[in-house]
Amino acid sequence: RARHPAQLPRAPAPEAQLARRAAHDDGTGLALRASQHFVQHLPRQRAVPLYLATQFPARYAVLVRVLDEARRRLAAPHGASAWHPTHVVDYCAHTSEALWAYDHVFGARHLREYVAEARHSTLLKALAELQDDDAWSHLRPVIRVRGDKPHVHREAPQDAAAPRRLGLHAYGLSAAASDTAREREVLRMWKSEADLLVLVEEATPRGFACLASARSQLRSMASASTPPCHIVAPCPHDQACPLLSEAPPSRLAASAAAYPPRVAK
Repeated sequence: RARHPAQLPRAPAPEAQLARRAAHDDGTGLALRASQHFVQHLPRQRAVPLYLATQFPARYAVLVRVLDEARRRLAAPHGASAWHPTHVVDYCAHTSEALWAYDHVFGARHLREYVAEARHSTLLKALAELQDDDAWSHLRPVIRVRGDKPHVHREAPQDAAAPRRLGLHAYGLSAAASDTAREREVLRMWKSEADLLVLVEEATPRGFACLASARSQLRSMASASTPPCHIVAPCPHDQACPLLSEAPPSRLAASAAAYPPRVAK
């Protein structure tokens, strides 16, 4: 069959590899999800539109739900619009779905700086292009690939008010190479100056295990912190997660959790 001149050539090897990985599922949830491997194994011209079509909408919707839950719980004593972060650090950025979720929940006008840290450079150009919208003309975006120096995508004036920082880690803990690497990542977020930490994972046994481990680690560090910190969602208590002992393994799944290490500031 004749090919259109503008059509991209096929890359059968990566596509076959992706199909094999997608077909393999041992039911344990311990293997990395195959839906993300195309980002690393397909050319950028294909990976970006594929990600935007298959991953961006669902992840954006989840982040809107999670950020709105955090906003309502933190602002309840002071009114619905009393609390909003002015600085966001996205520790596992993809194509800025976290930035647009922030706009939906808090409003773009409140954000002053967005720091995006990507695991690889495949989606980096799309991430930068999605920040060139007029809604973010006042924003100072900082982009970097893990291990490289940060790049200021656009300078913008900053006000003198004390920043309110949000640290977000979405769909990245379950991809850590080991438990030690994941614990190191959580510790790095804890040591940041964020007033609120939000952790999101896919609703799989692996995702739940990663969030439960991070929650336990944060609880341990919180016990000796000053000022005190508290867990606000999805379970508004600082005790051990009851699902670890009450739910059967096949139902251990969670999609989101938020942890504010500096709420008392």
